[in-house]
Amino acid sequence: MSEGENKTESGTPMAVLIDTDCGVDDAVALAMALCARDVCDVRAVTCVDGNAPLDAVATNVARVL
Repeated sequence: MSEGENKTESGTPMAVLIDTDCGVDDAVALAMALCARDVCDVRAVTCVDGNAPLDAVATNVARVL
């Protein structure tokens, strides 16, 4: 990915919605997205049942946020 490729044409951070089952890998990715504010504007995080039960997913996301 080239520099600036994940920004909009105006140079503002790209708005993203993160849909996650928030296992360890997703928790790290969520934390990285939240820390990369210059390129990533996290607008929403949704929780889905997947690698973990939904209640555990919601708890994991809340801990990261």
